[in-house]
Amino acid sequence: MRHSLLVLLSLSLLTFNLSAQITSVKESAVTQSELGQAWQEVIENHSFSSIVARHTTFECPIKSKSGQTVNEGRASLQRDIVAESYSLGAIPSNVAVEIPAQDPSKCSGGVDAVIFSDGHSEGDPDAVNATYQKRLGYYKGLTEVLKLLDTMRTRDRIQRTLPTRSMVA
Repeated sequence: MRHSLLVLLSLSLLTFNLSAQITSVKESAVTQSELGQAWQEVIENHSFSSIVARHTTFECPIKSKSGQTVNEGRASLQRDIVAESYSLGAIPSNVAVEIPAQDPSKCSGGVDAVIFSDGHSEGDPDAVNATYQKRLGYYKGLTEVLKLLDTMRTRDRIQRTLPTRSMVA
């Protein structure tokens, strides 16, 4: 009996530690939109820096008619102003915004990682790392595109300085 109480206490503390990783973001309860078509939650940035990227995950187990879990559904959404050309917009300090969520009667979860404009991050290290890996891919791709554009510009400049047939004849 005593052993099972220790196990239960350990598991509850582990869950608390995992959910307490993001201290600079306050999440509200998940609610349905006014039109009743979508679920949303409000997150508020309590950091001194703007949130420039966030990752949310909702675990949505799918159960059979007998009540057994047949599929561990997962809904993840990553938003990053680097990847979205600033269309997302940063979430400034002390500002609350609505974000997409899942039906709380079927799914659990929420924001599990954030990256701030000053470079610090909070939350699940795997989600933070995945965001930085995507950014690295974008930067590498952009570097290659800029090299190609520079090559094209140089080639165009050379062609404009070469004499044409009409100039030679």
